[in-house]
Amino acid sequence: MGRSLRLLAQARGLFAAKFLFGFGFMAPAVMLPWLGKILTDNVLLERPFGDTDVPYPPFMTPLVGFVDGMAPMEIMLVLAILLLLLLVVFGTRAGAFEEFGLFGGADAATQGENQISAGTSAAGGIWGVGEYLVNIRLTQRLANTLRTRLFARLTRLPMTTL
Repeated sequence: MGRSLRLLAQARGLFAAKFLFGFGFMAPAVMLPWLGKILTDNVLLERPFGDTDVPYPPFMTPLVGFVDGMAPMEIMLVLAILLLLLLVVFGTRAGAFEEFGLFGGADAATQGENQISAGTSAAGGIWGVGEYLVNIRLTQRLANTLRTRLFARLTRLPMTTL
């Protein structure tokens, strides 16, 4: 356990970035029901923003403040642009893991390198590409660290042991 944590400590920035990419991917899932509430209450039913019993959460305050006082069609336009932006950034298939790999040969070295360079992402779009690149860099850093340690130990062994 201690060796594993020391190994992860060498790549703590990449590990933190991977965690933040995974955690940040939950933002659209948290935001979409509240966008539906705005669509239903304020666009379709044309109610003013302070008129509902359920208050908006704090993370929706900037959006609510921006669209408060707009006509229903203007609110709908803002929601459509926001949803399009979410589509470009996060992709279309939430929760469907994207796996990427490189074209590989039949030899063991190429297959090993492809396994190290493979990555996954729970998101699509720009967010998924960023998470994929961080995942590849993290796995390559860990693999190269392990290889370097192994080679350093092997070079210290006497020839009779090898």
